[in-house]
Amino acid sequence: MKKKMLFLMAAIALFVPSVMAAEAPTYDEENKALFANGTPVTVEARTDGVAGALVKWNGGEKLLPADNSVFGGSHDSAAKIDSTSVTVNGGTLHNVFGGGLHKSYVGTAVVTINGGKFTGKVHGGGASSYSGSTCHQPWYEGNKEKATTVVDEAIVTINGGTLTDVFGGGEGISYTKKASVTVAKSFTGNIRYLTLGGSNGYTDDATALLLGGKIKVLQSVNRGFMETAEITVNGAEIENAYASAEGDNQKLGVNKKAVI
Repeated sequence: MKKKMLFLMAAIALFVPSVMAAEAPTYDEENKALFANGTPVTVEARTDGVAGALVKWNGGEKLLPADNSVFGGSHDSAAKIDSTSVTVNGGTLHNVFGGGLHKSYVGTAVVTINGGKFTGKVHGGGASSYSGSTCHQPWYEGNKEKATTVVDEAIVTINGGTLTDVFGGGEGISYTKKASVTVAKSFTGNIRYLTLGGSNGYTDDATALLLGGKIKVLQSVNRGFMETAEITVNGAEIENAYASAEGDNQKLGVNKKAVI
């Protein structure tokens, strides 16, 4: 019996991903990105007159050019990070992702936007390509097991800032199990696209609470799949709204329930 029990425990261990403790952020010049690796980071405006941002964390800081991005998670790592936190108060960045890049796994990813300017996108999830190689190709298979970047729960809060597109989920062949997007009453700007799920990929369940700002296109999912979506609009100005996905592609959208 003891041998059988030890064998069973070893078999179970094979299916449990290793957990990575938060490590110091690292900079990747090739991908023009800072990876926080689970360490909470804060983004502020630079004070040297150069466009870009200053990223700070407990024990360090890094100046970034304006065409750079920040990832809360890691890059090309199979180890799971329990949680990430990216808070943007100022500066100019290309993208912000709560998750990681390419191969990555995050438990809870928190992205809070209080200010700053984005020339790209804000994502709660991670990115499988980051180069557009999968972002602009519909992921028709909808197979969660193919996802290379995973986030268990993504929480996105927009309090201010100058934004273009906001996604609760990830990019490319990504999987976000749960996502929530809140646009606070304090936000008075414009958002071109606000999507509960990801840009491609799969998001199981997502919610949105929209209290302020103007949104040109509101949708549950974009070129991807979801199980359920629930959107509450209470103060935000919406130009176009889609309970599922924009357009008439029947291969994409929400599988079970979508409510606005």
